[in-house]
Amino acid sequence: MTTEDRATNPLLGPAAERGLRTIMVSPFKLEAQSFALLIGLGEGRTDLTELSHLLDQAASALRSILRRLRDEEQARLLRRVVEMPTPPSSERRATARPRSWA
Repeated sequence: MTTEDRATNPLLGPAAERGLRTIMVSPFKLEAQSFALLIGLGEGRTDLTELSHLLDQAASALRSILRRLRDEEQARLLRRVVEMPTPPSSERRATARPRSWA
């Protein structure tokens, strides 16, 4: 991380103060949403190619987890809509549009 990097991103200064010298980013998408998985490395790491590969694998696994969570949330929402109690017929008539509006 350069001084310029730290000046443009407020999170990099504290990261550098804690000993991180390199930050690797793996951007990924889940349909229309964009995400990024970041990993900070201390001094002396030279196996960046291997770490890059591991970061890509982690992003792929995270994408699958996020997709599963999103699908579960959509299913819960659909269940809530389907399971909503139907109002009694007298309430349905009260909220129906008058025929003259048709």
